[in-house]
Amino acid sequence: MATQPIKKTIIADNPYLAGVQHEEPEYILIIDGNSLLKGSMVKCPKNTNGVRVGTIMNFLWKIKILLHKRTFSKIFCAWDGQNSGLLRYELYPEYKKSRKKQYSEYDRQINAFVYSILDREKKKREALARQKDPEKYLENQQKREDENEDFEKCKLLLQELFEYLFIRQVQDDAAGTESDDIIAHIVLNKHPNQKVYIITGDSDLHQLIDKDVAVYDPKKKEFYHTGNYQEKFGIPLENILLNKLLRGDSSDNISGVKGLGEVTIKKHYPELYSNIITIDDIISKTKLLVESGGDKKSSKVFKNILDEFNDGTIDLRDKIINLKRPILGKEIKSELDELVDSPLDPSDRDFETVYRIICREELVDLQGNKFSSFFIPFKRVIEREKLFYKKSGFTEIE
Repeated sequence: MATQPIKKTIIADNPYLAGVQHEEPEYILIIDGNSLLKGSMVKCPKNTNGVRVGTIMNFLWKIKILLHKRTFSKIFCAWDGQNSGLLRYELYPEYKKSRKKQYSEYDRQINAFVYSILDREKKKREALARQKDPEKYLENQQKREDENEDFEKCKLLLQELFEYLFIRQVQDDAAGTESDDIIAHIVLNKHPNQKVYIITGDSDLHQLIDKDVAVYDPKKKEFYHTGNYQEKFGIPLENILLNKLLRGDSSDNISGVKGLGEVTIKKHYPELYSNIITIDDIISKTKLLVESGGDKKSSKVFKNILDEFNDGTIDLRDKIINLKRPILGKEIKSELDELVDSPLDPSDRDFETVYRIICREELVDLQGNKFSSFFIPFKRVIEREKLFYKKSGFTEIE
């Protein structure tokens, strides 16, 4: 693997590296690695190393589409590591304490406990599936194992390629920081002159959209930004988080207020879809609805909203969901701070190595004359990275 950024200690002696603001906008591309790779997986022939080369091509083409539309100074790719999500699991003790229970032993052994619970639940589901239809269960089990193997092989190859393509990669295997939080940290700490494009199929990252941040959905081939978000999704951009706090997020197994669905919200809280409001506005209106006693059918839902607000459940949900307050491990935060503003060392990165990898992995669609033409937009990024390194005043890593 190539060396990542110049050490942060060097920055102090070089104003250019310290994030000096330029009048010209600087465009940054952030790739949600796992999301984009999952959306790129296709059933296709494997090379002799067992890698589905069509998936690799699919992934690279999606990035290339954006590189044709805009000249980017830097490209980041955030990956989920082996322990991804662990930091959010560690919020569960607070969830228990909000119900006035004590779990001191649970607090000390949170990681092992949570994983054991998840494992037991998984085994229960598997046992039921095995009893219901043994043949189908074994077939699905094998299918999942094959898909996971395909995913990991493709991911490792892409990570190797990215090192030589000057794509800045981040993955936290130690603390369990999720890629969403890594992306959020980069976005929230960008410089005022920087404009960010995020390529992802994950709607959670829509929370980060603002006047300088847009999201590109490669499946729908659409850009989402401040100018079109309400038209596309029927809700103000500023209410995305509030909607999740009330309704939960099924994709992340986060339950919402019991009984509160879209029909109830549209009937009693239609302003959520038209005006910018806060959780305090929802609570104030809920109290008025309870006092009026007009809708007996929804009284239980109103009570659930107030109970969850008072016992801290909604606040905990905010900690888990709110990407404006990303949850990061200490080590990965330090690594990100260096990676964002420091130049990459070009001495052990060369384009010839990219071609050798292409040939080794039998990516025939990128061999010969096709290689140079395909990677033209990638070369622009590489040249800008090399210029950034040259302007830093260093010819070698200290």
